[in-house]
Amino acid sequence: MGWFKKELPEKNFSIKFDAKYVPNLIEMVRNAPGKYVPTLSLEFPEKTCQDIDDSISMHQSIGNVLYSENKQFLDVVGESFHTDALKIVVDAVGLENWMAGFLLPEPLNPFDPNAVSVVLIWKHKKDKEYNCQIVGHLAKEQAKEVHKKIVKCLETGEVIPVLAMIKGGTEDQPNFGLLARAMTDAVKF
Repeated sequence: MGWFKKELPEKNFSIKFDAKYVPNLIEMVRNAPGKYVPTLSLEFPEKTCQDIDDSISMHQSIGNVLYSENKQFLDVVGESFHTDALKIVVDAVGLENWMAGFLLPEPLNPFDPNAVSVVLIWKHKKDKEYNCQIVGHLAKEQAKEVHKKIVKCLETGEVIPVLAMIKGGTEDQPNFGLLARAMTDAVKF
């Protein structure tokens, strides 16, 4: 997913996005033999994606999704680094459509240990599973304020839902941008 830079022989790891996400991530790096930096792929459980999508569409907290109608502004940056992912989402659902997502802390991000990525999810009738793409990150100052709070939520299995819309990608506005709101009272942004 681009979080780690390959320096020595490659070692791939897969981690499930669940209540043990952060401890497993840290343990993986702590136990990695040698001095290489591992590559990582994330598994987003179908049930979690379904609960997030249902919470957003039904305007209620479902499962471990900490939903509320309180829309809090998210300062999303770095969309230009995720152009390919944004294009995948736009090709699947189009521009300017509201969609569900969630926040994913990246404690091992080499540029910022407080990094929090914005992940969008979608599923079409023809799809058997949910699709997930990281499409940007919270601005550095906002991420610094909320990173530990989001990690604490994840450690108890709770997820911060996001309502987002992709804009741009046209002749008039050639770059993609993301309008995003955290739909929760659990963390103040």
